[in-house]
Amino acid sequence: MLAGISAEYYTQLERGDIRGVSEDVLEAVIRALRLNDAEQIHLTDLMRALNAAPASDHRAAERDVPMTVRSIVDALSVPALVRNRRLDIVYSNPIGRAFYYGFYSDGLGAPGESPNPARFVFLDPLSHEFFADWDRAASDMVALLRAEMGRNPHDQGLKALIEELSARCEAFRDRWEAHDVLFHRAGIAQFRHPIVGELSLSYEDLDLPRDPGLTILVFIAEPGSDSEAALKRLALEIENH
Repeated sequence: MLAGISAEYYTQLERGDIRGVSEDVLEAVIRALRLNDAEQIHLTDLMRALNAAPASDHRAAERDVPMTVRSIVDALSVPALVRNRRLDIVYSNPIGRAFYYGFYSDGLGAPGESPNPARFVFLDPLSHEFFADWDRAASDMVALLRAEMGRNPHDQGLKALIEELSARCEAFRDRWEAHDVLFHRAGIAQFRHPIVGELSLSYEDLDLPRDPGLTILVFIAEPGSDSEAALKRLALEIENH
């Protein structure tokens, strides 16, 4: 009623039958459901995917991070890493690897496979120590993957990751069935690092227009804070080893 369409037509839309749906109808549904920005884009992605033919999986090349991007990441004195849309860490600077120590040491992926924080969160008990708010981190990971599934439903690597986590972890399955979606743009997160202790860091996820599908994730501490001092100690640990 709020969208001005019949219950039968709305049910048809929910079932994925979007033949002939107009932008006006879609906007009316968005208003009625009070969707946020991430949810609106997710709905649009789902509609596009339903109308599109399956595409070949072109994401294997994402591991080849351009030299200019590597140079930018290496030049930063704070933890920085490059991720693809599946959240695989395809490149990182030294302090980034030291900060995300568990992602590189868990051995959860196949040999030679890029570390994936979703695997770490749901399959490694150490993640409950590393993330001060594990529940939020877990829910955010799933919401990011759900949004990406709407954007690229034919990504075989993404499908395999979701199937693996669903089969091995009930906590993942429960969150996946909630159908939440999220943009991972900026925020503040708390961590407990085994070497330098507690950290409260701001993060920014930066898109790379020339390299679609890749983003640079950067962590920054407030100047003069204990967290900034902790990052400096971590940098010294790297130099000494």
